[in-house]
Order: sequence, then C-alpha cells, then structure tokens
Amino acid sequence: MVLATFEASSPRVAALWIVTRLREMAEQFDPQDAHWARQVFSIAEEQEAAMAAMVFGEDFALTLLVDQTVYVLSAGASTGAEPRLPGRLWSAMTV
Repeated sequence: MVLATFEASSPRVAALWIVTRLREMAEQFDPQDAHWARQVFSIAEEQEAAMAAMVFGEDFALTLLVDQTVYVLSAGASTGAEPRLPGRLWSAMTV
C-alpha cells in the first residue's frame, strides 16, 4: 500500500524528503521506535551515499520494521512510466 509519494527535482531533494517522512512517521510510533526511526537515516554520510547511488542510476531503499509492520522508503530516477509533474526527474516514494 503506497502511503505517500513525492516527485523531487534532484537526488538531494529526494533524500531530504525521506528524512522528513521518517520524522513525520516517527510521531506515530512508540517512543523507542520513534527514536530509532529518526536516527536511522540522520547521518550525513548515509544520505550522501544514497544520493550518489541515485546519481549513478541506482535506486535507494530503506526498510523499517516497526511493531510488525514493514515500511519501505525508496527513491530513484523516474522511468517515465510513472505519472509525474513537468520538469521533475527524480521520485521518492514511501510504501
């Protein structure tokens, strides 16, 4: 089930959107899970590695298991098959 999507203009914007979604999602979790969710993608080196992968055409995915629910946050270049806004080349999606 897709919970949210966002069409970003660059890999950096896609990574920032994922960080923002993690923070928003964490508000719904129990305190121990919320702390972990906020920290999981907060290190700058992790974000830089994800952006570098996207620049070279690789998809990025981050999987969270919270209270027996699996969340997958992913980002990658648009294939063109997805509906998208004019001028947007990168997509980030939370599933």
